[in-house]
Amino acid sequence: MQCKNVAVAVQLRERIQRHPWIAATVLVIACLCVIVAYSAVSSYVKAQDALRNVNFVEHHLSLAESSGGRDDLQQHLKAAEIQLTAAKSSFGTLGVLPMLRFVPYFGADVSGTQQLLSDALAATRTGERLVTVVSKEVAQGPKVALTSSRLQQLGAEIDASVRTLASLDRPQGSLYGPVGSNRASFNAKVTKLVSTLQKASDGVELARSIFATPHSKVLVLPENNAEMREQGAILSYTLLSVAGTDVREIASGPASSVVAPAPVSVPASAGTKYFFYGNGANQDLRFVNATADFSWSGRTAAAIFRSSTGVPVGTVVALDVPAMASLLHVTGPLYVPSAHVTLDEHNFSRYVLHDLYEDYPVGSQGPRKAELNEIAALLLERIKGSTYKEFQFLRALSSDIPGRHLLVWSSIPRVETAITGLGASGLIDAPQPDATFHLAVESAVAAKLDYYVRVSQRISVQLHANGSATVNTVVTETNTAPAGQKSSYALGPDGLNAKVPGEYVSNTYLWSPAGSFVSGGHVESGLVLNGTSVVVMPQSSGTAYFSTVIPHAVHANKFVLRLIPQSRLFPIVTSVSVSRPSGAVQGGIQGPFDLTVPVSLIFADAG
Repeated sequence: MQCKNVAVAVQLRERIQRHPWIAATVLVIACLCVIVAYSAVSSYVKAQDALRNVNFVEHHLSLAESSGGRDDLQQHLKAAEIQLTAAKSSFGTLGVLPMLRFVPYFGADVSGTQQLLSDALAATRTGERLVTVVSKEVAQGPKVALTSSRLQQLGAEIDASVRTLASLDRPQGSLYGPVGSNRASFNAKVTKLVSTLQKASDGVELARSIFATPHSKVLVLPENNAEMREQGAILSYTLLSVAGTDVREIASGPASSVVAPAPVSVPASAGTKYFFYGNGANQDLRFVNATADFSWSGRTAAAIFRSSTGVPVGTVVALDVPAMASLLHVTGPLYVPSAHVTLDEHNFSRYVLHDLYEDYPVGSQGPRKAELNEIAALLLERIKGSTYKEFQFLRALSSDIPGRHLLVWSSIPRVETAITGLGASGLIDAPQPDATFHLAVESAVAAKLDYYVRVSQRISVQLHANGSATVNTVVTETNTAPAGQKSSYALGPDGLNAKVPGEYVSNTYLWSPAGSFVSGGHVESGLVLNGTSVVVMPQSSGTAYFSTVIPHAVHANKFVLRLIPQSRLFPIVTSVSVSRPSGAVQGGIQGPFDLTVPVSLIFADAG
C-alpha cells in the first residue's frame, strides 16, 4: 500500500512538472478554501453575536412597557443590525463566495446562507422601526386623545411590518445540514412574530372602535366564574362612555334589572333555541351567555340592553373574576374600606367567590352585593388612574383571552373580524371545526357551589380502518363542599334542583366536532351540542358519559384533536388516549394536564 501511494505521488509530481497550470490551479483552489473558511467562520461568529441580541429581544419583550426598556431593546436590535451587516460583508470577502453559488451542492448552501443573512437583517431593521414607532406614540403621553388617525397610522406601521416579515418566510428547499436547520429556525421565529404582530394589529383595530369613535359606549358585563353559564353568570352591568383616554361611567346596576319587554330578534341556530331559549337567553341579560358563542351573546346583550333602556351600545365586554384579578396585577393591591381588607391578584378570586359568601351565609345579601359594587367601583377608578400603564394592561388582558376569561363583541364588522383574530370573540368553531371539542359544566343550583366543584375529563379515541373515529368522553365532577352543614346562601339548597345543603346539580354540555354524529345532538355555536345532568352530593363525585362518531377523522395518517377550555377558576383536568385495532399511534397518550388554553393534539401514524 505504501509503495502504491508513493507511485501516485510520483505520477502527480510528473504531471505538475509537465503542466505547470495544474500547480497554479491547486494553489488557487487552496487559497479559495482558506478564504471560504475564513469568510464562513468570520460570518458565523458575527451572526451568532447578532442572534444573541435577537434572542434577548425575543425573550424580553416586556421591556417595551417602559421608556428605558424600549431603549434597551432598541440598543440590542441596533447591535444585531451592525453584526448582521458585518456578517454579510465577511461572507462576501473578495467577491469569491458569490461565484461559488454556481458550484453544484455547495452553491445552494452559499446562496441559502446569503439569503438568510439578508432576511435576518431585514427582520432586525423591521423590529427597530416598530420600536421607534411605538416609542414615538407613547411619548405623546396618556393625556393626548387616542384619535382615529393616530391609531390608524400605528396600525398601518404594524401591517407593513407583517407584510415584510411574512415575505421573509422562504421555503427551506434543498438546504440541509446547519444551513437548512438555521433557515427552519428563522422561519419558525418569523411565523411567531407575524402571528404576534397580527394580533397587535387586531388590537389596534379594536382600540380604534372603542377609544377613537365619537361618543363610544361600552357595555361591561362582570361575570361570576363559569357558574350557571358557559361563560360565567352575569351579576351586574356597567355602561361606560369612552372618548380617547377619558372613560366615564354612565350607569350601572344589577343584571336582573335589564330585561327586554319582549324577546329580541337576533338570529340564532336551532341548537341555541333548543337548549337555551327556555331560560330567556334572548330576553333577560342574565341568561345570554349559556351558549359558547360570545359573538351571539354580545350581539344579543346589546339588543336586550337597547330594548330595555333605549341606549344603543357598540361594544360589549365580558370579563370574569380571574380577569379582574389579573387587572390587580397591573394596578396593585386594592384596599376596600368597608371590609377593611386588601385585595391583590392572589386573594381576589377566593375573596369574591368564597369568603364573601361565608361572611353573609344567610339573610339579605344586600350588604354582600354592596361590597361587590364597592370593589367594582374602586377597581374602575384605579384603572382610570393608571392609563399610562397601557402596555401592562394589554399584556394582562391578552393573557386572559385564550382561557376565555375576557370576551368582546363589536357592532362594526371589521372590528368583529379583528376581535376574532385576537381570539376574543368566543367562537369555538374556528379554525378546526371538524376536530374541536368543548366541555362546559354549568351549575343548575341557585347557590354558590361552583367554587367547590372540580372537573376532569377522560377522552378515549378509537380509530377505525375506514378513517372514522369513535370518541368517548367521561366527565367526572367532584364536589368538595363540606357535608352535614346548615343551609346557607353558598351551599344551598335552593329548594328547586337541590334539596340538601351542599348538593350540586349540573348542566353538563359537550360540543363535538362539526359534522360528527352525537345521539340527541343539535348544531350550536358551529359544533354539535348535547347535554346531560349530573347530581353530586357533598364530598362525592358524579359522572357524565358522551359518545361521538367522527366520520372523516383521519387525514394523511394524522388524527387531530382540538380542545377548547371553559373559563373555570380551577381548570378542567384532561387526559387523552388514542388507539387503533392494529399498530401503534404516535403520541397516543396525553395528560393529565390542566386545560387552560386551546390545545391542538396531533397523533401521527393514525392511518
